[in-house]
Order: sequence, then structure tokens, then C-alpha cells
Amino acid sequence: DSSVVCPKGYGRLLPQTRCTSGSCTQGKCCQPLFSWVTLNVTTTPLGASLRTLHCTMTFGDVLLMVAGRDANSNSLNDVLWSRDGLSWARSTTAAFSSGRFAVGCGVLGSRAYVVGGHTEADALSEVYSTADPTGTTWTFHGSGGFPAR
Repeated sequence: DSSVVCPKGYGRLLPQTRCTSGSCTQGKCCQPLFSWVTLNVTTTPLGASLRTLHCTMTFGDVLLMVAGRDANSNSLNDVLWSRDGLSWARSTTAAFSSGRFAVGCGVLGSRAYVVGGHTEADALSEVYSTADPTGTTWTFHGSGGFPAR
């Protein structure tokens, strides 16, 4: 029924008349646009220790995982990439001026960005970007353009 508009995040009407999941609109059921799949990972990527306070983003058809802290709370300065979320490769161990955690990351146009974060001693206001799909080389754009965070 093309006259029914599903709410944001939902699409394609399901042929049922009573909703049991999803979102109901005008008595019809809208199906979520996204569905999650559980991946059964049996080993830590690259045999590395567990990682926290990192940032992961999609860049083209690749997942990039940047910075963070290892299981001993050491700041990391590397970039890992994957095409499937199961098999990971390390593209660099020295992506930024120093190891960092709690960074912001995102993609704008044809570049992936890493912004701010923390070292063991300081909050950062640095900005880096890459156009390399696997995040091997990063360009420093400066710091101080915004309050450290």
C-alpha cells in the first residue's frame, strides 16, 4: 500500500495486518531497514589483546578500527582494517603523533577523519585524515581549532 508512509528507520510494508514487531502505521506493519547478524569470532583479531575506547567506522567497503587502549590500559597508535569484521589486518602501528584513546571518528566525502581524544596525560584537539581505504597513511591537519576533548 503506497499510501502508508513508514516512520524513519523503517521501510517496506509487511503483508501482515497485525504488528508483532517493527513499527505499526495505519494498521500496517513496517519492517526495520536494518537487521543485525551475530558474528561468531573465536579469536582476537591478529592475536592482539582486547581493545577498548577505540573508534570504528566504515570507509567505502572497509571497516577501520583506530586507536584505543589495550587490556593493560596502554594507549594504542595503530589502525586495523577488515572487509568482513572477522579477518583483520594492521595497516600501521604509528598512525598519529602518539597513542590515543576515546577519539572521535567519521567519514566526510572521500576522507576518513580522527579527531581529538586523550593520551595518558592530556586531552587532544588534533585532527588527522586519510584517503587511503585501509588507513595506512594519515595527514595531520593541525590542532587547537577547538577545545581539547
